[in-house]
Amino acid sequence: MAGRSVGRQVWMKQAEDARLKEEEQKAAVAKAAFDATFKSVGNNAQQQQEEDAEETEEANKPIGPVDPAKCTASGTGVGGGAAGSAASFVVVTKDSDGRRLPHGGLEIKVRIRAATGGEEQQQDAHVKDHGDGTYTVTYAVSKRGDYTVSVECSGQPISGSPFPVFFSGSGGIPAGGGTSGFVNGVSHTSFPNTTVMQPGIFPGMLGMILGILPGSTGGAVLPGLGAAFGEVCREYLNGR
Repeated sequence: MAGRSVGRQVWMKQAEDARLKEEEQKAAVAKAAFDATFKSVGNNAQQQQEEDAEETEEANKPIGPVDPAKCTASGTGVGGGAAGSAASFVVVTKDSDGRRLPHGGLEIKVRIRAATGGEEQQQDAHVKDHGDGTYTVTYAVSKRGDYTVSVECSGQPISGSPFPVFFSGSGGIPAGGGTSGFVNGVSHTSFPNTTVMQPGIFPGMLGMILGILPGSTGGAVLPGLGAAFGEVCREYLNGR
């Protein structure tokens, strides 16, 4: 009997030890899962706080100084037009983050160059400072041809400079006889079953076609050519 009692006590102790060990393992697993979960939450919260701090710092960061490589130009003056007519475009000054400067006072230098008959010609343009970080540039060329428009801010070229542009002939309506007395310098009698297109009507009709713009003198500037419609027809009729 004594031996049986001792064996039972040993068995019960082993069972108790096994139970305690199992509970300890479960507690360790639960603690590890708990720590991992809340550690991840804590890391996410810390990351969000850091991002919020960066955004706040960025919002409070003063604008400037100017970065010429970020400055932009847009308008007909960097796209071409008709010789003899004023062309203009707007320069927007920006900092390295692409934010527009809220003030003027910067040195904006514009130069237009053309190669005609092998002799390079160049001229400056008029620049108007609006005091809000934008500048309007106006210039005019006297002859038809290819030109480059170089724009510098604080002595450095802006984004996209120099800009290649093409200027067509003036497309005006000169006085005198012959075909020069007709709209765009083209006689409508050369085109059967057609009538003369008036300056105010012709651009409006072609305005429905993508890429065609009204010319400064009432004609229409053709995409890819930069020439007035009348000018193209006149050269065609003259065998050029």
